[in-house]
Amino acid sequence: MTSPRLIRAILVNDTSLSGHFGCRIVVDQIRRLAARNGIEIVATCAMGTPYSQLCKRIDGFDLCLVNGEGTIHHDAPNGLTLVRVASFCRSRGIPAVLINALYQQNGPEFVDHVRNFDRVFVRDPLSLKELEGIVDAEVVPDLVLSSDPGMLGADKRSGILFTDHVNKNEARRLFDFAASLPGSTFLPMETLRPRLRRRKPSDRLRNIWATCDYRLKKELFKALGGVVGSGNPGYVPFKAVMFKGCGMEDFLQALARCELFVTGRFHGICLAMLLRTPFLAVASNTFKVEALLAEAGLQRRLVDSVEDVTEQISANLSWTVGELEGVEALIENSQSSANNMFASIRNLVA
Repeated sequence: MTSPRLIRAILVNDTSLSGHFGCRIVVDQIRRLAARNGIEIVATCAMGTPYSQLCKRIDGFDLCLVNGEGTIHHDAPNGLTLVRVASFCRSRGIPAVLINALYQQNGPEFVDHVRNFDRVFVRDPLSLKELEGIVDAEVVPDLVLSSDPGMLGADKRSGILFTDHVNKNEARRLFDFAASLPGSTFLPMETLRPRLRRRKPSDRLRNIWATCDYRLKKELFKALGGVVGSGNPGYVPFKAVMFKGCGMEDFLQALARCELFVTGRFHGICLAMLLRTPFLAVASNTFKVEALLAEAGLQRRLVDSVEDVTEQISANLSWTVGELEGVEALIENSQSSANNMFASIRNLVA
């Protein structure tokens, strides 16, 4: 008996090179779940690849997977590029599937293209509601929630861990708050990627720094003053901390050990749930945070801005029994629905 043929796929919007830990985990999950279902991701197109280049690369594949993540909202140009891929694939007879997507407040041009996807999987019920009457879609929670962080949350925890925000002004406010609060630490949720088009000498130096092995950067930075936190003798500027970046394993270990996590990052919330770390979430530029917290019954953990963190951080933010049950149910659903999603994609092409 012959085994089923391997499906050759291309992944559009490969965000793993962005340096953000959540994006790296998402793309790893896509590869792993695809392979489990007989789909080989032969090529990827990085986030921000122009539409004309996408078309050239997609031709000839059995399947096109489009990783939506948080891109398709408010008529964003990059979001339009992603949904236009569906129309191109339809013209070439290539099945196209939108996965792991947010969809919020997009105009008629988006609608015309979204209808050309063969399957649509969104991350949350609010995105599903926006697509009512446009295209049939299913909810599969963000793929980070179906991943294995490779460690467990600590039984004994201490300190408050802060991380950044998609809005750099909010990120700086979080950093400043962490620097002023005893027992707190700030770590960015990213390692820096090379920026290849820099022209100034200082930018070339930035490129060299960004490509250095993280362990080397960690030792150099330690020699220059360490990381921000109440236990450090010197204050390290915000730009220096963001410039340094952070290693993903170091970040996850810190997240597993802290008693409270304050974040403006959607994937930071996902990782906190996986490690059962109590958290406080600052609202983002879309409804993604609100939607995620509502699914798990964690609405009390949302604040509108960094200023609101000051009032909430003194409250009892330990898990309640009901909250933990909501988190565990969401993670269990995420794992089963992610596997089912890729099985159905495999059947689409078979």
